[in-house]
Amino acid sequence: MFFEKAKDSEPLKGSIREALACSYYNCGLYEYAGKNFAQALKIDAANDFAHYGLALCLIRKKKLNLAVGHLKIASAMKPDSKKYKDTLNKFI
Repeated sequence: MFFEKAKDSEPLKGSIREALACSYYNCGLYEYAGKNFAQALKIDAANDFAHYGLALCLIRKKKLNLAVGHLKIASAMKPDSKKYKDTLNKFI
């Protein structure tokens, strides 16, 4: 997989981790997606999309309290995002 090779070349590049996480998520591999979104957040805690993506993974794992926390952070970081707000409103 292209993103796996890129991750191996640049393990501390958040954008690569985010792209890899999205790819895993879209393939239904939510555990791997969540790990890579979490790693993207370790690299850059201000990554609103990584918070959102991690929340989606946590929702799949039925960890709703943790998911809501990440959705709140993503929404606060990007208050104009309808996608973030709509997802958050489903769970609060």
